[in-house]
Amino acid sequence: VIPRHGRNYVSPSDLTPLLENDDDNLFVILSDSEVEVDRILAALASADRSLTARGRTAPRFTVLGNARWNRYANIDRTMLFQDRVVFLSTYHAK
Repeated sequence: VIPRHGRNYVSPSDLTPLLENDDDNLFVILSDSEVEVDRILAALASADRSLTARGRTAPRFTVLGNARWNRYANIDRTMLFQDRVVFLSTYHAK
């Protein structure tokens, strides 16, 4: 950790500071890029594990994402559950 302006330096990929609260957090991810979605979900899962491993209360968050993510081959399905992903899809009434 590198001190910077009196604070600890935090990597931009570390989402732990966003989850260190007692609020209900909602992440809306609009990306269709499989690589970006995987990177963001992995960062959220890592932050979640990091906080609970330190004995903190499990963070409360939900991720809103695209139903297409379910078809991505490289995204681990357990990460979808761990990150509490809710898929949004369009509904066409007939």
